[in-house]
Amino acid sequence: VYIEALGGHKALAGLVIGCTPWAAMASTILYSAWTSHNFKNPLLFSGFCLCVGNLMYGLALHFKSIELLLLGRIGVGLGGPRVINRRYIADASPIEQRTAISAAFVTLSAAGTAVGPGLAAICQKIDFTIETAQGSFIINGLSAPGYIMFVVWFLFSILIALAFKEPERIGLNELKDQGDSSVTSRESNVHGSMGEEQPLLAQSSTCTSKYEIEDEHSEEITIATESSCLPVKMFCVKNFTIPVWICIILLFVDKLTMEAIMSSVAIVAGHSYDWSVAQIGSLGVLMGILVVPLSIAIGAVSRLYEDRVILTNLLSISMCGILLLIDIPELFGEHPKDHNDWQYSVLCVGPHKYIYGCLIGFCGLQCLESIIMSMLSKVVPHALAKGFCNSGLINTETGTFGRAIGDIAVTLAGIATLDEMLNRLMIPLAGIMLICLIITRCFYHALAV
Repeated sequence: VYIEALGGHKALAGLVIGCTPWAAMASTILYSAWTSHNFKNPLLFSGFCLCVGNLMYGLALHFKSIELLLLGRIGVGLGGPRVINRRYIADASPIEQRTAISAAFVTLSAAGTAVGPGLAAICQKIDFTIETAQGSFIINGLSAPGYIMFVVWFLFSILIALAFKEPERIGLNELKDQGDSSVTSRESNVHGSMGEEQPLLAQSSTCTSKYEIEDEHSEEITIATESSCLPVKMFCVKNFTIPVWICIILLFVDKLTMEAIMSSVAIVAGHSYDWSVAQIGSLGVLMGILVVPLSIAIGAVSRLYEDRVILTNLLSISMCGILLLIDIPELFGEHPKDHNDWQYSVLCVGPHKYIYGCLIGFCGLQCLESIIMSMLSKVVPHALAKGFCNSGLINTETGTFGRAIGDIAVTLAGIATLDEMLNRLMIPLAGIMLICLIITRCFYHALAV
């Protein structure tokens, strides 16, 4: 609607929406490196970008400029502080409290998601004009969100400038101590198996797969392999352990599935059930509201059970929600309106079953995010955690990429026909969720954190 008010074509909506996450992916690299030194300056720069971006978004209506609208959306993406927040949690919170704090982070995010549609509905009632020397500034339901968020982020920036203090990186120090103890244990096992009488020449000439970690003043890690014993500089991917890769896969699938559910609601519900915009928005608000108490419960349960136990259960619950969204009669070309048998009304995806499936799937995936986020911060090697490629960067880049692929999946699923869109989307997602559950069970021992 905003684009049409500016004289643009509806097709530009995808460009306007998509430029924000791509700008956010670029800015996470800057913030990841910056937060290795401090948190305050990146937060202030983030607040500045968000203020400018939202102000441009609001002013686009006054200047009738699509370019200004795009620049505003890019500014909002560049200012996204997600990676800063996640690294703050990973570095400044104790490992034993990490999952509960991550759940609280997801709770507040979900609360914001629930408040957003309500705020947008209130803004629709705003419509007035401010006369200035530069002309008339129209503030209505299209431009008001930009001006409101400009004020919010401006107040946030002032609060950070006046009250924020750099934290002690307790979590990072705990991770270092944890890594040092594991290295010491591994070295003692290696020396014990080699024996004291083994010649030094034999030790140096045999290139077994081992890690030789230098002193703490050196960033370089020497790897001895069967083909080469030369020291090499380890970068991000080379430092990824199996638990890190598992967390990355799970997070990617989590974000992809969550985005696919959310992005398809308007299309599926509008086409199949003739829902109004208000009904579709109400479902989104209900999803956001339900996540809040569930995330609080996950934070409490995390003090009693290991992350991997909660992870497995949430994966199973989320998969059940996805399975509820598969229309079985549609697979065989049958339609419930053509039959009066009870099994068709049970097996097909009607409005009520669709609501239940969306709520179970989305809430399970949203709670799952906090567990994966916490687990990733615990299993990432200290060599990565203290530098550029930390858990915050990995988390944010993987999640953003997953959302982008989720949007593409929704588009591809609806290209042929909207009647079969739900099955084309949910059947592959159910299969991917099943594979993730199998991977989690196969590497269950590696996720003991």
